[in-house]
Amino acid sequence: MVKRKKLLAYCVLHNAVNRNNCHSEESRNLSRVQAKDSSIPRNDNVKIYARGANFAGKPCIAYWLRNTQYAILVFTAVSLFFLSASLTNAQTNEPAATPTADRLAAPPTVPAPTQADDGAQLYWLHCQPCHGDKGQGFTDAPGDDWRAQYPPEDQFCWNSGCHGPRPYENGFTIPRKVPAVLGEDTLARFATMEEVYTYISVNMPHQWPGILEDEEYLAITAFFAR
Repeated sequence: MVKRKKLLAYCVLHNAVNRNNCHSEESRNLSRVQAKDSSIPRNDNVKIYARGANFAGKPCIAYWLRNTQYAILVFTAVSLFFLSASLTNAQTNEPAATPTADRLAAPPTVPAPTQADDGAQLYWLHCQPCHGDKGQGFTDAPGDDWRAQYPPEDQFCWNSGCHGPRPYENGFTIPRKVPAVLGEDTLARFATMEEVYTYISVNMPHQWPGILEDEEYLAITAFFAR
């Protein structure tokens, strides 16, 4: 007894020169398609799965798949579907990379800034280049963390002569050690914040002492005290 067989027929684009289509005289009806294997009788129960469209000038070609081939095709398609879903989930669950903060960037602004908030902006503009983004100061040591944030050509200004022991005309010498101004006990030598204000308003910024307005020095002092 001949086993029942499932056959699959579908249309593919072929032979652009030919002006027939899938339902032309050459292939009037997909139901007429018969198995090329002579061992399959015409009266055997056969299921024909047709897929395609009426493409003008593209004749229809029938392809036949036996039971085992059809099962393998379905199994492969299902496996690929689940594999794709698994890879998609894995990519979705990957943690996002933590962005690297720009330590030379200005501090964020706030809608209603306090005196200390204004002082933070002034510190960034006038004090941070020497005293550091965290008020840590810097030294001339090769591995100094804060100085390493600058481009290589700006890390050793003493050697270039522009800010060394003999600076250019109207220039200034950068100290080889800049003290910390933020953090525990960094301002311990001052008894009160008023003394801090008095000192920085007379001596800072290093290159142009006293150039800021009194309100600006007060704001920087408030930032130190925060």
